[in-house]
Amino acid sequence: AGPGVAQGGAAAAGPGPGGPAPPPPLGIPPLGLNNGGVGLQLEVHISVKDRAHKGAATVKFLQHAELEYPALTPVLAVEKAFLSNRGLRGVYKGGIGSYSLALLTLFSLQRRAAVKDAEGGGDGGGDGGPDATAEERDALVLGESLIHFLEFYGHVVDLTQASIKTHALRASVATAHGGGKKKNNAREAAEAAANAEWGVMPPPERGGPGGPGDPGGPPGLAIGAGGGMLQVCDPQQPGHNAGGGCFGVMGVQQSFREQLALLANAPAESSLLLALLNSPGRICVV
Repeated sequence: AGPGVAQGGAAAAGPGPGGPAPPPPLGIPPLGLNNGGVGLQLEVHISVKDRAHKGAATVKFLQHAELEYPALTPVLAVEKAFLSNRGLRGVYKGGIGSYSLALLTLFSLQRRAAVKDAEGGGDGGGDGGPDATAEERDALVLGESLIHFLEFYGHVVDLTQASIKTHALRASVATAHGGGKKKNNAREAAEAAANAEWGVMPPPERGGPGGPGDPGGPPGLAIGAGGGMLQVCDPQQPGHNAGGGCFGVMGVQQSFREQLALLANAPAESSLLLALLNSPGRICVV
């Protein structure tokens, strides 16, 4: 995580006037989500489009992100399943798309790592004690990562009044160890990433095709007027909003607060994943 973290990732993330209320105190068991077995039906949707579709590049990007932040996939899978059961998936009906949700998850993990690093705690939470198994340690990291995601997007930042920009990923091992020009390019990319601005940004100004202030086009919907749309900067396409189409962002944020309440009220020693995802007769669509 680069030096832009404190300014963009943490300090700028506070709620504005009329923003979300502070998170309630939570009594989450210390081992996060791995309390008991999870017997859930899963349905996986795979979309294949034409050659112009950037799906292959997106998959490669997210695989790289997962190598850097191993909690990405499990946290993302939980959120996909919960949001799907609430009818909040699918951009075609105003919900949140997979890619923008993945970028929100990635940013949350980057922010969590930055906060822990600033506190001198390394990349994440505790190790669960000297007697903790690898499974328990993994469950603890997953639990802390999910709670951080839900608290941040449910109570800290107002997604109707902000734009989320992830930090650039580190240069891949294969690229970094290339020869000649490739190696120099990798070094330059790594230096640029370390100094790149990232974090919670003001929403982009509305304007015509020429950019902010251009009167030659429609002004767009005012975010504060209830016509807001999720704003997530696409790291693969500068200037592109990966959250475009998610005009139900307020409902998505409400679902994050709902999840926190479910976790806080779950019975002791119960499976917290089941508390979130166990809807009778429903299939978890990821």
